[in-house]
Formats: sequence, C-alpha cells, structure tokens
Amino acid sequence: MNHPAAAPPPTQAERMTSPAKSHARLAVAAQPGGASTAPPGALLFVVPLLFMLSTSLKAMRPDRPPLPELIPNPVIWLNYPDVFLRLRVRKYFVNTLLIVIPAIVGRRRFSRHRWRPMPARLRAPGKNVIFMVLLSTMMLPSAVTLVPTYILFAKLGWVGGFKPLVVPALAGSAFLFSQC
Repeated sequence: MNHPAAAPPPTQAERMTSPAKSHARLAVAAQPGGASTAPPGALLFVVPLLFMLSTSLKAMRPDRPPLPELIPNPVIWLNYPDVFLRLRVRKYFVNTLLIVIPAIVGRRRFSRHRWRPMPARLRAPGKNVIFMVLLSTMMLPSAVTLVPTYILFAKLGWVGGFKPLVVPALAGSAFLFSQC
C-alpha cells in the first residue's frame, strides 16, 4: 500500500494573508452583529456586574451621594459574612432545594414520555385533536394561564405551599401547567 507523503508545512509567504482575505475579514467584522459589536455588547453585561459588586462593598448609609461611586470608600468586606448572619440563608437554600430537585427530577422523568403516545405512525382516533390541543396550550402566553392556574390551585387547597411549584413539573408541563 502506498501512502501519499505528508504535505510540507506552509512557508512564511503562504501563511501571510492576502489583502483580499484581510479585507473580507474586516467587512465581516464591520457588519451589524459582527465582531465589532462584541466589545460594546460585553460592556452591557460587565458594567452592571461591576456596579453590583461595588455596591455590595459599600456601607449602608441613608445619605448616599447622588452620583454612584464605582470604588467605595471605605471598602467593607464584612458585608458578605453579615448577610449570612442577618438572613436565614440556610433556610432559603433548603427551600430552594425542596422546589428545584423535585422539579428537575419530574421534568426529566415525565416530559420525555409526553410525546410517546402520539408518534406519526400510530393510528389512533382523535390523535390529531389531542395533538392540536397540546400544541395550542403550549403556545399560550403565561399571562393567559395565570388566573385559571391560580383558581385551580386555590380550589385544590394548594395556595401558600410548595405543591404549585413542584406539581406542574411532575405533570410534565402538559396542558394548563405548560406555562406555570
């Protein structure tokens, strides 16, 4: 078996780009949404983050200056441990876990089974109607389903507990629960 010889590495002259290639790259970078919009776009996300960090290191004073100061004077690092001492962070964390873990497990367990009864090759009476109802309820905006969902939860006696936050995930996000 004859194997073709490996190509030699490119020379310095071959690695240099032609003016046409560099012009094409500049044209792409200058287009809206090109590389030229990345730095201003990054600033839109970084500046609020830096301002939040700066504000978290300031003293709690009612006489704040009208203009925000980026670097606080004095810097108070004790604000972070103070949050854990003043607030019930452990309780908030446990409550979050009690809501999130069942919701994740429920969605992983039940949402994949939602579409299995209606594959395209299945011939069942009313298959198209059920499919259209399922799709139409998934397309409803959350503002439309908010009040009926609250009424349903109130009639079930679930208002004020964790069930309205967990059960829709366990239902596989189907029908009325799809926008909860």
